[in-house]
This record gives sequence, C-alpha cells and structure tokens, in this order.
Amino acid sequence: MPDDFPDFALPITTIAGRTLVRTLQLPWWLRYTPNRIIYLDDFNSSTLKYDGAGGSLLRHTTNRVYEGDSCLEMQTGAAAGNSSYYLRMIGFPGLSKMAVQLRWKPWCTNAVDLRSFKVRLEVYDGSYERGAEVGYSHYLNGVAQKKWQYWAGVGSYPDISGGAEDILIENLLGFWNFLRFVVDFETDKYVSLETNRLLLNMSTLSILKVADTLTPQIRLYIEEYTDVAAVSKVLVDCLCVSDLEP
Repeated sequence: MPDDFPDFALPITTIAGRTLVRTLQLPWWLRYTPNRIIYLDDFNSSTLKYDGAGGSLLRHTTNRVYEGDSCLEMQTGAAAGNSSYYLRMIGFPGLSKMAVQLRWKPWCTNAVDLRSFKVRLEVYDGSYERGAEVGYSHYLNGVAQKKWQYWAGVGSYPDISGGAEDILIENLLGFWNFLRFVVDFETDKYVSLETNRLLLNMSTLSILKVADTLTPQIRLYIEEYTDVAAVSKVLVDCLCVSDLEP
C-alpha cells in the first residue's frame, strides 16, 4: 500500500469512470483480522449488554472514547479491595486457539486507587472447565507493582517473565492501553500476551483445567480492584473474542 495513505485506509479511485478524492477507513474490528469473530462489542448500544455484573457498570460518554460514541465504565466501591466485574456468556464454538483483545483506560483520581485489572476466559466443554486469565497488577497494599501476571489457581498470581510495564494511571490522565492475549484450549496452554510495549511468550505456562459438567459455553470476565478506600474506575472499549484456528 502506498505510504501516502493512512494506516488501513483504502483509496477509492474510480467509480463509473469518475475519480473520487476520499478514503474508506476500515472498522476497528476488521483491523483485528481474526479468522472468526466469536464475540464483539464496541459498547455503543444505548443499553449495555452483559450477563453478570459487580460494582457498577455504566455507559460512559463524557470522556473521549476509543471508537464510536460510548464505552464501558467499570466502577468499584470506595473500600480497599472492592471490585467491579463484567461477565458475558457466549456460545461454545469448540476447543480451539482463541484471542481476547480490547482497549482499556484507567480513570482514577490517584495512582494508588487501582490495585489491578484482569481479563479471564473460562471455557466449558461439558466435561471440563478450562480457565485462563491475565492481569495488570498496579498497586498492592500501597506498594507499587506495575507488572503483568497470570492466574495459577485461587489466590495465586505469578509474574509473567518480562512483564514489567509502567502504565500511566494518575489524575485522570491515563491513556488508552492495548491488551491481547492468546490461549490454546486444545493443548491447555497459554500462547502469548501483547500490551502497549510488550509481546510476551507464555507458551510454557499451563491453563487451569478441572472436571465440570456445566453446559458447554464460554464465560468472559473483565475485572478491576481498588487498593484504597476510594472509587476506582476503568474504561473498556473495542472488545473482541476471536477464534484463531485456520
């Protein structure tokens, strides 16, 4: 593609012999180029769509969103350790390699407000539950952490090798951050985590797997926690769950 055109902008040159001076911008979800989209939400609907919630989930329109007119605002209570979560239940497409991709933006008054931000996929196939989760640990009991971790069981969050990252959070100045993590539910292994500046190989790490006869389904959780007696807020936009199998 010629360098004169913006990233992902396609020139429309001739229609019925007439030249048009304009470009067509691809929608954000098409830029992800997944093989198959399993679930998609840009949170632009007048009513938020979810199957479970904790804390407060709001349709945010006052701050600049990443795409469109609105995004998801997650808000905790004003007590240390309080959380807010979003749950979406999705039909089971079979075990495969899957990716979760989104944009997230801390919306906190002070840096110490946010304890952590986490994204988890639970896949049920009728015989087993498979769980994979990554999270950004920012502060814990007033001590700066600033690193990415993964879920290794109840209450166990080991560090991901090479996962130190300083994300701006303080004074409502947080930028939109990128998160994409890939899991192979056929081999029961993590694959990778991609953030603003990191691309982390997680292929040696196993996901959790336990016997469970729940109806086949996918459960997607997005969670945030506050570390102090203050409300912590996180904005989320451009959520996409995709199947990466050929």
